[in-house]
Amino acid sequence: MSSQDKPLVTFAVFAYNQEQFIREAIEGAFSQTYEPLEIILSDDCSSDRTFEIMQEMVANYKGKHTVIARRNPVNLMTAMHVSWVASEAKSQLLILNAGDCICHPQRVELIVQEWSKAGYKSPCLIHSDLHDFSGTVKKPNLTQQLTSFDYEERIKLLEKWLYKNQGMPFLAPTCAYTKDLFDNFAPLYSGVCEDGILFIRALMVASICYINKPLVKEIQLGVGTNHSYRNIDKWNKILMSRILTKYIIYKDCQNLRFLLDQDKYNLLSWSKSQVNNLSSLFLTSNDNLSIMSFILSILVNPSMGNFKNKIYFILVFLGIYELCKSKREATSRRIVRRIVQKLPKPTRNFLRALSNYLSRINHWFIIIRQIKAKTVGDNTNLLLSALYSLIVSSRNLLEWQDPQLIKDANVTVRNIGEFHIRAYSDDLWHVLPFREQAVLQTIRNKLQMGDFFIDSGANIGFYSVLASKLVGDTGKVLSIEMMPDTAAILNHHLQLNQCTNVEVIEFALSDQDNQEVIATVQEGKFGQATISKVDSQKKTDKEIAVKTITLDTLTKDISHIRLIKMDLEGAELQALQGAVLTLQKTDYLIFEERTREKEHNPVFQFLKKSGFELHQIDGNNWLAYRKGL
Repeated sequence: MSSQDKPLVTFAVFAYNQEQFIREAIEGAFSQTYEPLEIILSDDCSSDRTFEIMQEMVANYKGKHTVIARRNPVNLMTAMHVSWVASEAKSQLLILNAGDCICHPQRVELIVQEWSKAGYKSPCLIHSDLHDFSGTVKKPNLTQQLTSFDYEERIKLLEKWLYKNQGMPFLAPTCAYTKDLFDNFAPLYSGVCEDGILFIRALMVASICYINKPLVKEIQLGVGTNHSYRNIDKWNKILMSRILTKYIIYKDCQNLRFLLDQDKYNLLSWSKSQVNNLSSLFLTSNDNLSIMSFILSILVNPSMGNFKNKIYFILVFLGIYELCKSKREATSRRIVRRIVQKLPKPTRNFLRALSNYLSRINHWFIIIRQIKAKTVGDNTNLLLSALYSLIVSSRNLLEWQDPQLIKDANVTVRNIGEFHIRAYSDDLWHVLPFREQAVLQTIRNKLQMGDFFIDSGANIGFYSVLASKLVGDTGKVLSIEMMPDTAAILNHHLQLNQCTNVEVIEFALSDQDNQEVIATVQEGKFGQATISKVDSQKKTDKEIAVKTITLDTLTKDISHIRLIKMDLEGAELQALQGAVLTLQKTDYLIFEERTREKEHNPVFQFLKKSGFELHQIDGNNWLAYRKGL
């Protein structure tokens, strides 16, 4: 097979304060025989010369591989560092290499061969033997191939790891992961342990392949294993990692309930309960002392940024810690909110302002990573908009503000498509994949080639463009947007992305056909247009007369609908009342509803009477699904 026919692979070297070893690790990466290969040299904000050495070696590299050096703005620690690089990798297979490990020149070649034997199955975890510091070959505890899903067998493996002191089933420095183990799950939050979480995910959904050959050699003794509880700094890191591991598995359970078959979900739930028990035992020893010492270590750690940033991080940590000790299934955000509510009002306002400002900084970091400008001018516009937002918006930090551009720009959103973003509007916010990650992932998991998808309240077409690619030429997308100006942008985006299988309907969904109603939208908030009556309209609200149509009318010739996404800003009930026949032939419905009162909510009651079960997939979004699916 020629290199043109082979899949692109990402080889990532992770380092933190490893200037003594990093050259050998990078030389091992450069020596790889496989092509095509993307090599990412990633530094976790080292305080020594590690990153400078990376830059120097990239500048002097003359080989065939694509090589880049990058650096985290702060020290993220291993788990978040790996997660961040995975989000930037361009391939579907990520091979990890520690900054103090040397790899065999054919490591990538052999891993891809093993992956190809599994039919390039995704998700997948591939691991191998290891040469330790003394040259002795170390073998993992798991040397069998797990290419089929056996629930009982995988439960036994998990029990060995958690309770029988048999260690991890594989050697973490030798591992390669497909990106599904990152993209389809909650993010890896900061901590020193990424391998435990990825192991549980792999047991839950992945093929696990083993190569009976040492492909990695440790340069120093005890890579990744020297965690002494007597060292207070290491104790704090391990403590935080255990807490965050539990929180991440909790989020995996919450987000993936309807994306996995029953056996795989049972395994995930079992994993969650066992890690809960293990964390409880772990936290009973030196509990208060460890928490206080961890907080003090954050306050004196210069890599955590300024004092405000440290206080914010500590509050989030305490919220996650409370979640770990609580029997209630509440999110850390709610617990943090309860803690903050007990504080004096000036302190609450300060924390709220700080949280909003940090959120804005974080959002612009993500925007720069996930969105690529089409021209140099558009790229300059993005950077100036970020700067403008962070300076001007600081005048009013108590109010939430969407990230906005100061000039129109054409951009490409990673893994979605091309979009034209209007200045001083919420367009940018509505094309960000992280904004509704659970919704995005649910749509990706539910839609297949040939399916029929309805995007009601399509706005500028983010989900319509995505669905068009998922259902292919044999499927169809019905994209409904009532506002003429927004519908024009929607049509433009469909043309840009060559979405020939999408039909745009410029009507408002309601319970009656051909009625004229008034739609209102606040200037710049085009994604919040509604025909639902709002008592406190603002002077800047724009009003426009639109015609109504029912979903039953639109789908009278359609025999089966796989998925409907409905975001109508309060007009969902009217639309559902005009979709009685449509719902009878629909498998799934995603809709937004802010209330938590399921018993008395008319939308919930209507859907239950129509034969649907309900599941909350994130803060305000719900999945309605037919019983038995």
